[in-house]
Amino acid sequence: MSEEIKHTDSAKTAVAEAWMQTGTMPTTNTRANLSPAGSINGKYVASLTVNGSGILIAMRQTVSAGIKGKTLSLKPTNQGGSITWTCTSTADAKYIPAACR
Repeated sequence: MSEEIKHTDSAKTAVAEAWMQTGTMPTTNTRANLSPAGSINGKYVASLTVNGSGILIAMRQTVSAGIKGKTLSLKPTNQGGSITWTCTSTADAKYIPAACR
């Protein structure tokens, strides 16, 4: 699942910049100045979607059973000029990257 974390770096930056510029959390990939959800993918990642709660990354169905179809969610919190992120996942703890624990 470390590929998921790699995909979040630019998305977190885009969401934070959009939030700081508009004063509201972006609710779509477009509002965060990102490509459409299905076009942000990889060998293990099926999609990266910005929604009103943060960033949701979905794993492909064609990967190992432990992460098949699981998700990783990043929830932003505005700390008055900076954004902090809380990470959660539907995968078993042993598959969750250290950066998300």
